Amino acid sequence: MGRLRVIDISDPKSMNPVNQFTTTDFFKYAIAFERDGKSIIAALQVTSLELFDITDPMNLRVLSILSLGETGQYLQFSDDMQFIFAAGSSKGVYKIDISDINDIKLNLTFDSSGFEANYFSFLKNDKIFLADEAKVSILDISDISAPFVKGSSSTDEI
Repeated sequence: MGRLRVIDISDPKSMNPVNQFTTTDFFKYAIAFERDGKSIIAALQVTSLELFDITDPMNLRVLSILSLGETGQYLQFSDDMQFIFAAGSSKGVYKIDISDINDIKLNLTFDSSGFEANYFSFLKNDKIFLADEAKVSILDISDISAPFVKGSSSTDEI
């Protein structure tokens, strides 16, 4: 079990915890965003992605939970902020629809071309850049239903 903690940082010399929320699992990665007047944290946990409403720090609440079985290590928003991409899992890269913050859905999972552990993932426009111990690859996701490896290079010589 993990915890989401709210800390008052209004006085940097005297920061104080003001609230905490018990989560279903430990956080691996979290990012914050605004939607419909709410402050939200998207938290990637060991087996799920959870959205928390933190607008009122004294009344934290879960908005939505999406079970993924195994998650990755990284999260990044699509340019239009309607999707989150989760990467770094041996199961590949997940595209998660967050257009309805109260009902997030897995939109697509695609194999990240043999990467056992993605140490670095980055989304730019319609490309996902992946790296592990052995290679760097670029996945083209311009047609999200048919992603393909646009290029790959060994990192042995580096």
